[in-house]
Amino acid sequence: MDLRLHFSKDSPKSIMPFKFDFSLNVGKRVTKPTEENQISRKTFLELEQMFYTEPILNTGINGYQVCLETMGYSLASKDVKIQEELKFLERKTQLKRVTLYYNPRHLGIFGNAFTEYLWNEGKTHIVNFGVIDPKQMNFKRDKANNLLFDELGNPEGYVQTVPINSEQIPLTKDQCEHIHIGQVNPGQMGVGFIEPVFNDSTIKENIEQAKGESAFKTGYVPLGVPYGEPGMDCSDVNLKKIADELGQTLTAKDTESVAYPYYMKPEYLKYPELKLTDELIYSTKLQAAVLRTPLSLLLQSSSDSGTSFEKLIEFYEISLRGMQKALRVEEIVAKYLEKKKLDDTNFEVVWGKLSEQSMKEQVMKIYRLGKTKFLKPDNKKIQEHIFRLLGVPFDEKDNQQ
Repeated sequence: MDLRLHFSKDSPKSIMPFKFDFSLNVGKRVTKPTEENQISRKTFLELEQMFYTEPILNTGINGYQVCLETMGYSLASKDVKIQEELKFLERKTQLKRVTLYYNPRHLGIFGNAFTEYLWNEGKTHIVNFGVIDPKQMNFKRDKANNLLFDELGNPEGYVQTVPINSEQIPLTKDQCEHIHIGQVNPGQMGVGFIEPVFNDSTIKENIEQAKGESAFKTGYVPLGVPYGEPGMDCSDVNLKKIADELGQTLTAKDTESVAYPYYMKPEYLKYPELKLTDELIYSTKLQAAVLRTPLSLLLQSSSDSGTSFEKLIEFYEISLRGMQKALRVEEIVAKYLEKKKLDDTNFEVVWGKLSEQSMKEQVMKIYRLGKTKFLKPDNKKIQEHIFRLLGVPFDEKDNQQ
């Protein structure tokens, strides 16, 4: 590998362009996890379970996925041959299904997503894309359980453990692409939206369950029967026997009322009302914060309308832009073109807009600049940009002046 630093001709010789020799570090960049340096992390199974049961986290992560898929993207290149390959990717492969449906959810839940490259029989080029369950994936290790890194300090490869027979399948970087968010070190898995608020979300679920049980018991008050009277010694009385006998005299199986002797006075047992609204709101706000999503959007509040709601959407788009980059569609497409022996830099990924208002505002800004002659209306690049903002296919031949 030849990595060159570019300096001016007046640069000192000590920092002139040179070649790096990474061979000296091969096999030495290893990390062995021990009880002392391992960080306590939630398992992927725990994170997925929380996704299914916690409505705010579920809504937020699904919201990202739906918005990204709604915005969508198109692949474009000025090279005719490359453009044909890009059309094949969009129409004949699972590229968009993987990158817009599965990967956003996996990133939100696990902080990691694994895209599998499916090769032709001769292993000469990629023909399709698949999804690997992150719960089955781990980094490649040696026999001493050391993590293996390449010369750049990145994981050397991965291992997939098949649940049925626990078979371990080694995977190279030509076989799968590991994308992640929130990764702290190369030898660690990424961090999604659920893990930072997992403990607090567990508390929130417990509070909600307690409130539900309290409400249920308040509506179905059990009947307690005190036995005895002041000054009476009940130490020798078999209270359990009396309770059992009373239990056998229930008037009906579907009622809480009981028959009781005339000398007993029934009393209703009252459960305390739980007032934990502030705690639930606090937990919900924490979840919205880690999701980087306005709470009004998560709760779909009807009080936000018109311009204010549009502003929330525009703010949300900032977070979506970050997710778009995290999906690393460019790298996946570039690898496909590279294996096809094509220029893997001569293309672009054009994402759509979520906010109708912000899209129109951009078009109007360009229009006003055109009227002031800062921009030329017949500029093909400007025309193409406007067409893309409007989601209209651009054909240069049809738009010649």
